Amino acid sequence: MIENDPEKRISLSKVIDQLTPLHPTNRLSLLQYDSRNLLCSIGTPSSVYHVGTFEGSPLAVKRVPWKNCTTKSFEELKRLDHSNIVRLLHFDQDDLYKYFGMELHVASMDQFFLPEDDPKKYNGPIPSEEQFCFQLISGLEYIHEQNLVHGSIKPTNVLISSRKDPQIKLSDFGLTTSSLNDGHSTKRLISGFLSSQYCLAPELLECDSTDGQSTKESDIFAAGSVFFYFLSNKAAICLGMQPTKY
Repeated sequence: MIENDPEKRISLSKVIDQLTPLHPTNRLSLLQYDSRNLLCSIGTPSSVYHVGTFEGSPLAVKRVPWKNCTTKSFEELKRLDHSNIVRLLHFDQDDLYKYFGMELHVASMDQFFLPEDDPKKYNGPIPSEEQFCFQLISGLEYIHEQNLVHGSIKPTNVLISSRKDPQIKLSDFGLTTSSLNDGHSTKRLISGFLSSQYCLAPELLECDSTDGQSTKESDIFAAGSVFFYFLSNKAAICLGMQPTKY
């Protein structure tokens, strides 16, 4: 903090990250979480899921730095209600972060394919291949019916709801920005992080025709990439290999 060179001086967010373990229970009005109880880290080290509570009930708390997240319409996101979409239950913020309280989950899809010796590997039950694909596409169809574009469909945003009755739920809350799609007003629903490159549609990689804006069509491509990843455990669609079956 007292580094002479301003270019090398630590940021406030990193100071908070280092001090948080000394005061692990964070209270934000009715939303509470324990920084030691980490579900997973997505994107940058400061963007994480913790286990927390809201009005005494357990939930997942996603903490996102302000610079990566500029949500303007929490109530609109909260109204999304579908069995294959993670429900957003509460929103809070402080000077450095925005906090999203959402349905608790046991794992993300990518954790199912981790090596056996990885402590983060998920070994619990998952839906059948048919149900996995059907549930994912049902959630995406609902998003599109609300005139929204997900914009960040990838394995880390495909969550497994529980061990008892596992369901696939799309997640990716934290940012809504206005965009245009074929002349119709749509909104983009993303968390502030780029999709894994292999899930990006070719037009987004080229960034010519759409200027890098996600569309319903690019969502469909990303969903197909996730299907391929799930069915083959290979991330190869945008890396030179074109699947013929999926």
